[in-house]
Amino acid sequence: MTQERKDVFYQEYARQIKSEAINLHLQNGKGVGFGRINTRLLGDTLVKFDEFYREVAYDSILGNHRGEIKLPKKEKDKLIRLAATEIVASKAASYSIIMRPFAADYNLFDSVSSFEKVASQIFNLISEVSDIDLLPNIYHDYSDFVIKSYQIFLEQIVNDEITIDLKWFSPQKNEGYSKQLNPYSANQSLINLAKLGSETFDKIIVRGKFTAINCKTAYFTFNSNDDETYQGYFDKLIRESAYTLNFQELYEVTIERKTIKEPGRYETRNEDTLIALYRITL
Repeated sequence: MTQERKDVFYQEYARQIKSEAINLHLQNGKGVGFGRINTRLLGDTLVKFDEFYREVAYDSILGNHRGEIKLPKKEKDKLIRLAATEIVASKAASYSIIMRPFAADYNLFDSVSSFEKVASQIFNLISEVSDIDLLPNIYHDYSDFVIKSYQIFLEQIVNDEITIDLKWFSPQKNEGYSKQLNPYSANQSLINLAKLGSETFDKIIVRGKFTAINCKTAYFTFNSNDDETYQGYFDKLIRESAYTLNFQELYEVTIERKTIKEPGRYETRNEDTLIALYRITL
């Protein structure tokens, strides 16, 4: 079946059901054949795409600074309906799935459905991640939840060596979007996403006592006078000093803290390195 005939099929089907539709056409993957597909592969791909779609929908409805979703049951149920899709058809074209929104809202002022907004954001994200020059836009436009779910979807494509033709079509507007994702482009996008991470460094000077020291691994736990706990490793330049320390005496320590923001994770993590210390004599 030619690409043109494939497009005609899903577009005509969208007109038939009078609904916008997403076409997920899986080809060239492990376990993908003409009109057949490995059950595990299909299930994993659909679940990961659904999670990606839902996170984009939540961003579209609640904003990309939404954080964890905490809503009253009635509002949460409505949100879940608006972020859901349902499979309405499949076709032997390697293996092609057609989905439509389970429910959709329309903006009376701009005649754009919630489904179209989500589709637009999905295709924009695919374009931005694949273009290194557009990467700076991503954290302004999408939440960490979206980025993480897209990473997982891309990893699925790479691991199972799938090529996916992803399309959206509106029979009402006779307009659509189209993108292809394959193992090479997905891997490149994962490399690009990894560049979104950031590291910042701070120096912390505190007084207190050591509560644990492992001389073999150079790992320490330090409790400050204001009851803050610091854990990390001795810098290699002062590692040998760990053997001379005790838990009774008071010390002033300088800790270098590296704060790491990983792409797709909304929380940061810290790595502490003890770079200087001296014993305080009272």
